[in-house]
Amino acid sequence: MAKQVDRSHLIDQLQELKRGLSNILHHQHAPQLDDLSTTNGHPEEISSPKSEILQHDISLLEGFQIINTSREIIGKNLNGTDYGLGNQGNQILILLDCGCKIVAFNRSADMNISALSGKELRLGMHLEEFLPDEYKLDFKEIIPQVLEGITLHLTSQIKFENHPGQWFEINILPVRDKSSRITRIVWCMEDIKERKEAQTNLKALQINFQSVFNQAAVSVILSNINLQVIQANHKFYELIEYTAEEYKALPALSTTHPRDVPESKRLLKLLCEGELDSFSLEKRLIAKTGKIIWVYVTTNIIKDPKGKPKLIISVAQDITDRKYAEQELVFKSNELDTFIYRASHDLRGPVASLMGLYNVVQTEFKEDAHAIEYFEHYHKSVLRLDKVLHNLIDLTKIKETEMSPSQVDLNDIISDCLSSVSNAANFEKVHFKIRNDIDFKVHVDANTLRTILFHLLENAVNFIQVDSKQPFVRLDIKYESNFLVVEVADNGQGIKKELQSEVFNMFYRANERSTGSGLGLYIVRYAVEKLNGSIQLKSKEMCGTKISVYIPYVHKTLETSIEDTN
Repeated sequence: MAKQVDRSHLIDQLQELKRGLSNILHHQHAPQLDDLSTTNGHPEEISSPKSEILQHDISLLEGFQIINTSREIIGKNLNGTDYGLGNQGNQILILLDCGCKIVAFNRSADMNISALSGKELRLGMHLEEFLPDEYKLDFKEIIPQVLEGITLHLTSQIKFENHPGQWFEINILPVRDKSSRITRIVWCMEDIKERKEAQTNLKALQINFQSVFNQAAVSVILSNINLQVIQANHKFYELIEYTAEEYKALPALSTTHPRDVPESKRLLKLLCEGELDSFSLEKRLIAKTGKIIWVYVTTNIIKDPKGKPKLIISVAQDITDRKYAEQELVFKSNELDTFIYRASHDLRGPVASLMGLYNVVQTEFKEDAHAIEYFEHYHKSVLRLDKVLHNLIDLTKIKETEMSPSQVDLNDIISDCLSSVSNAANFEKVHFKIRNDIDFKVHVDANTLRTILFHLLENAVNFIQVDSKQPFVRLDIKYESNFLVVEVADNGQGIKKELQSEVFNMFYRANERSTGSGLGLYIVRYAVEKLNGSIQLKSKEMCGTKISVYIPYVHKTLETSIEDTN
């Protein structure tokens, strides 16, 4: 027969516990809270007494159910009063008297302690009975502190019999009666295995990140939004030849070349204001020794949970060798352009003399058919040479001349180009279809546009199908979606599909029968790029070719041009 329990006594105990916990939570008798961390059951340190009281709401801390080993009492319903306290989650709650004997415990404690230690909780049982032996000594040192009014927070690895090495967060707090005497102790214990595993994984990730951060082949800099460096890797300090302490003492952007500071500030301002998520730029750094270092910097903003800029992370790659190589290449390219321009001009004099000699031969030896035939071949070669020289001079001019936009009448340019093309061998056989939808002056560099149009028309005329009944070249000029569009189409020889990607390269001739220099379409491409435009080519062999040139053209400028025309 089950032993009868004095329920009124238990109810008094619960009400006393409730008052004590309520006082603690409302800081009426707020005990000190020290952090005590233990490993393998041994305390490591006791820290600040200013820590906050355990953050449990009253419903949780009141959550004890009185359960004895014979299950005679279920405290949830004692005398019709609901004391169903603390069965939320996996928190183990045990109420002890000042002698550390169990007065009450919740259902989680009943279930989990049995599973962990293999011992069944019962009322009157001493707390030490279910603790591992190596933890009992620490327990004896801890309890006196609680009885002195100190609330303890412990993180401990307890080696229970059934679960060795289990991590727990343990909170131990005193409970006072109305006269502020400590009459009970609350032992709260929670399994934090998952949290510990997460912390271990996070620490491993931090170690891996730090390893990558320090061993990266590029410079990595982490700073706040005031550009004060928080951390930078070894590669960065090696690059600028400062120590970490020396660099952090310098003003922001002090190692950036003065000419690059305004642009850096502008982009950083846009980044911090949220106008940009990231940006990249090439700039110069000045090392401690005064050496100039070119870097390619990519900068990103790191925001806090509220979306406000918090940190700036920059990755800088040393491109000094590349920049010097580029400068050397530009220098040599300029030298080559200068040589070509001067040589072309110097050669034009002798070529003009040769062309004049042909005219003399035609006059003096007009009766000698053989001589005239020989000189016709000679004259064709001289004309080709003259054409090459003209193209080289045009190309050099485009490269070296700055764009100088002006108000241009497109009809005048079309007439000039048709007049120039009229010297082509097949000109008289071609039917030209001209359509200019722009009846106002446009704001563009006239010489560059003239060069583009001339070479497109010349290319179309040169590659007509001579035996075609109606060879034609169509020129369309229009304004479309903020672009000045120039289209030249023909029904000529066309270009093989596999050769179409090559036709805009220098000295490339897609047709074996071509007698040109292979510079015409290359000049077109270069001139279009100079105007920040683009080219499209569509062609089918023996059907014809269409080349479309798109030149950016601001609508505001268009309106101004119309007003100027009126």
